[in-house]
Amino acid sequence: MKGMKQKREIRYYIDGKILSRRDIEITKYDKAGKKTYYQHENLERKTIMQNKYVYIGGRLRKERVFRSHGVLCYYIDYGYNGRQQLCYEKTTHADGKILSETFYKYNSKGRIEERFHGAYSMKDRFTDLYVYDHRGRLMYETSTSEMLGKEITAYAYDEQGKLREEYYTRNDQPVSRRTYIYDRKGKKERIDYFDYAEKRSGWSIVEETDRRGQPFYEKHYTENRLTSTDEYNYNEYGHMIRHYVRIYHCDCMGVRIIPFSLAEITYQYY
Repeated sequence: MKGMKQKREIRYYIDGKILSRRDIEITKYDKAGKKTYYQHENLERKTIMQNKYVYIGGRLRKERVFRSHGVLCYYIDYGYNGRQQLCYEKTTHADGKILSETFYKYNSKGRIEERFHGAYSMKDRFTDLYVYDHRGRLMYETSTSEMLGKEITAYAYDEQGKLREEYYTRNDQPVSRRTYIYDRKGKKERIDYFDYAEKRSGWSIVEETDRRGQPFYEKHYTENRLTSTDEYNYNEYGHMIRHYVRIYHCDCMGVRIIPFSLAEITYQYY
């Protein structure tokens, strides 16, 4: 996306035909492929949010966020260590009040091993720890906060090094599990999941892919019921140009009561 502008338009439909909301997102990139501008417009609410990015020496140093009519809402400062790795973020309100600070630490291999986030506006603090195996694969991700407690995600891989399972717990209680299944060529063809809190299972299937291996049709099931589908279209460069999301609504017995809701997302490139 070097030197490119991307326009992303999202239309939300009820019953597949009644337009309920329309959003437009515009993203601009410089010749080096770095994001320089982002805008989100809600046409129904007539609100606009804009993000502008400042780079120094090829590194993102400041991000300014504006609301409607160009009023500054807040800004983010970024800092880097001697290896040019992101090590510090500070979010400041337009009135000068610090909203949050984030600190990053890396191991000798250059992989992130600790992230500390102080969300002062929420009066909470988060600490994320990352553990890798001898191959550099992420094995455990632990997040601890004063409000939410301790959350752990454990990862397991197959013999080819592909992600096979994600197991998520909160305060030592199981929350969810995801299992990834691949075909003989190593392409992901199915994701199984289980929700321990609601005691229900489901899966997603990649029905078809294009010659680049990009999916263009997926189905999602919960308890043997089709709940949603995704359809993708790409241009000749492999960039997505259209994404359809159909969500099917059912009653507690699994009987479809509304044909579907629809989100149509289109992309244009300049």
